[in-house]
Amino acid sequence: MPQLPPLIIEPHADTRRANPKRGEFLLYDEDFELETRPRFRPIDPAAKLYIPHFSLGDIGPWIFAKNANWVRHQIKKAPLYLGEELLTIRAIKGRGNQPERRFTLADIERFAWALNQRNDIDGLTLKRASDILVAVAGQYQAAKAAD
Repeated sequence: MPQLPPLIIEPHADTRRANPKRGEFLLYDEDFELETRPRFRPIDPAAKLYIPHFSLGDIGPWIFAKNANWVRHQIKKAPLYLGEELLTIRAIKGRGNQPERRFTLADIERFAWALNQRNDIDGLTLKRASDILVAVAGQYQAAKAAD
């Protein structure tokens, strides 16, 4: 099999920087399309959900390399804060009308920062999580532009 030349990956073009102390993040829900499918209507009518969004079980393995129980434990063990502000998590009606937490990419970024602030993840894990989120956001934005 012939050797292929290495793939060149350009740096991310967006110049946003994350600094939660100043309320600045890499991702914002408004960067994405509003979720309109009835199945994903948030329980709180004032809340909006954006595409993409993921369940609690989805984010543990691919963002933090942990299982869903670890994520659940992080949510239950103590309230999560970003600075002085309590982190809220959106929910939809799941199976049997039980609440199902849903996280947008922006929610996951803020969740990671809150975990870091609480010393539940280190800075390297936070950076890796941010890199994954920016890559996923790029895929969704590229797909939207191609439509």
